[in-house]
Amino acid sequence: MEILQMTGRPSLLSLPLPSLLGLVAVVVFLGAFNSNAQPATNDSDQEYEYKETQELVALVENAAELVRTKGEAAFAEFRITGSR
Repeated sequence: MEILQMTGRPSLLSLPLPSLLGLVAVVVFLGAFNSNAQPATNDSDQEYEYKETQELVALVENAAELVRTKGEAAFAEFRITGSR
């Protein structure tokens, strides 16, 4: 099922699972090795204009937390169809 934005463009969440996992892995990898990284904070007050952006930020934050807590074992969970 393809999720479309109001503009008719496909959402990032409609990417094939391997592409989405690759994107998440790159973001997590870069964040893990950023020497200037600030301590993780909960930016629940952060407002995003588009719902798709909010969903993507939540997805990446959840994936990063799963990788932090479970390490490489988290990637097996990412491969499960229908999982976040």
